[in-house]
Formats: sequence, structure tokens, C-alpha cells
Amino acid sequence: MWQGFACGLASSASFGLIPLFTLPLIAWGMGTPSILFYRFCISSLLMAVVLVATRRPLLIPLRDIARLGLLGLFYASAAITFFYGFYYMDSGVVATLQFVCPVFVVLFMILFFHEKARATTFLAMIMCIVGVGFLSLKPEGVGLVSLLGLAIVLLSALLNALYITGIQITRLSVTSGLSITFYLMLFGALYTLLFALATGSLALPASAQQWGTLALLGAITGVFSTLMLVAGVKRIGSTITSVLGAMEPVTALVVGVWVFGEAFTWRSFCGAGLIISAVLIIMLAPYWQKKRAAHKLPAA
Repeated sequence: MWQGFACGLASSASFGLIPLFTLPLIAWGMGTPSILFYRFCISSLLMAVVLVATRRPLLIPLRDIARLGLLGLFYASAAITFFYGFYYMDSGVVATLQFVCPVFVVLFMILFFHEKARATTFLAMIMCIVGVGFLSLKPEGVGLVSLLGLAIVLLSALLNALYITGIQITRLSVTSGLSITFYLMLFGALYTLLFALATGSLALPASAQQWGTLALLGAITGVFSTLMLVAGVKRIGSTITSVLGAMEPVTALVVGVWVFGEAFTWRSFCGAGLIISAVLIIMLAPYWQKKRAAHKLPAA
């Protein structure tokens, strides 16, 4: 179980590094559709190299390809709608609204797949949402939310929840996390390419520095993050893995302070503290329950 927690935390932490690579690319004039396409494309190429190097087959049953194609559509669509939320709302508001994703995951698993509802899970979700609010929302920005922007970001959270839940419930004959990640990245590249072409925004990187930044973006936030996500879901389920995603804004906070010189305020301290506490609750809850059951007296 500890391996599952480690994978979930590693996935969210590495995904939180997206601003470290994306903000310079945007500053250099590269558009969002192009960034997303190259991220997925480079990730799929890296995964193909890994599969060949480990002597694993690139081809899988057509039934699995079709199912992974649907999951890849959810994954790519969630990324696209998330980035476009920034056109309508402040980035802090977008990040906060996106974090309703674990709520959707929990509701899906409880309502449709009869997962047991635990008080500790709901408590951790509430703590995470409040913590992200401390990290993201500015007092003057509260309430100033575009209805269209709200719909777009909530759609992103819903699509991301469908993707995470789908990894757990989809019956695949292929069990290799490497193969699953390769096809998710490949379909993500296909869908974002079509989107970039449809919007007329596909552009080639203009320098070796841009290519290098895109390569790091694909390797760390694409390949590594998705591999860890798939491994985490397989070991501890989609609900807990999605809640552990709260480490993403904490990572983004550290990057902002250390790399971009952003201020570390009392709101940042409270938000990070709530999120870390929520993660600890999720990790320790199963052991508390086992200890309580071990000390419970048998019924007369």
C-alpha cells in the first residue's frame, strides 16, 4: 500500500512542475495548443523508446486500443479545457475549481461502483479544497467568476475525474503500466494535434532551448507523472489517488517561491499545512482502522 501512496504523491508532485516549463514557453510566444501537442507527442515517443528497450510489444489488442482511446480523449480534453479556463478567470480561481475533481471521483465510485464512503476521505477532501483555496484565491477575486469560465473549468474537472476513474474500472487485457501510458500519451498527441490544426495554432519551436524545455515537460509531467498515476490507481484506487493530487498545488507553490520569486504569505502557509495534513490523514486512515478493529472486543 505504501508503494501506492508514493506513486500518487510522485504523480501529483511532478504534475505540479508544469508551470516551471510552461510559463517560459508561453513567455517565448508559444500557444497553448502547440504546448499541449508537443508535450503529448514527446511523451509518446519517449514511452515507445522505453517499450522497445524493455522488449515489450507496442501492439496490444484492438479492444484495449479502443478503450484507451476513450480514456485518452478524456485526458486530452481535460488538459485543453483546463488551460482555456485561464482566458475567462484568474489562474488561482481556475486551480481551485479544478480541484473539485476528487469530489467527482468519490461521487462516481460511491454512486455507481458501490465504494464504501469513509468519513476520513470526505474530511481530507474538504481540507484539500480549503487548502487550495488559501493557496490560490485572492480576497479581491472571490465571487468574480465568469459563468462560461466556470462551466469550462468544471467540465475539465469532470473529464479528469472520468479519466482517473476509467483507469481503475476499465477492463484491459494489457496490464503493463508502460503500455497503458504509451497509448494514453499517443492518443493525447493525436487529439491535441487535431485541436491545434482546427484552431490554426500549431507552430514549430523556434530554438533549441524551446525544444529542450518541451522535452523536459513531456518527460517529467507527461511520462513520469502518468506512469505514477496509473501505478497509484492500480494499487490504492482512484479515490485516494485523486485526493493525493492535492500535492500538485504545494509543488507549484514551492516552484513559484524558489524559481519565480513569488511571496510566501500566511495564506500560503495555511494552505500548504492543510493539504499536507489531509494527505497524512489519507495515508494513515487505513492503519488507524486496522488498529481500532484489532482492539475492538468481540460481540457477546
